[in-house]
Amino acid sequence: MTSALRQQDPTPAALVPGMQGPSFTRTALAGEIQRVSKAVQAQGEVLITSHNKPEMVLMTVERYIELQQASRPSLDSLSREFDQLVARMQAGTGAADAFAMDGAELGQIALQAATLPRT
Repeated sequence: MTSALRQQDPTPAALVPGMQGPSFTRTALAGEIQRVSKAVQAQGEVLITSHNKPEMVLMTVERYIELQQASRPSLDSLSREFDQLVARMQAGTGAADAFAMDGAELGQIALQAATLPRT
């Protein structure tokens, strides 16, 4: 194992929230891509540092896709939420009742609706 890989420093990984894999210097990445690639495959992700500071995260395609999908709501959940909103707007005489209310009543109902948990 080269000195660049022996000198892995776990400290930079602690600076990146949620980062649990090993860290490698940028020099180690350039000079020993096969070893770094094996670490990525084993850990799912590794931190690449430059001058002992986090610079980038190298990860598997599977981990990347997982992160991308987790950051986007599914079309099904958005469709359900939209349908529920439309159904609530069209239910009963809600709109007519809202126009008949004074400002204080309408404000109180809006506040109650805003604090309801979303599904």
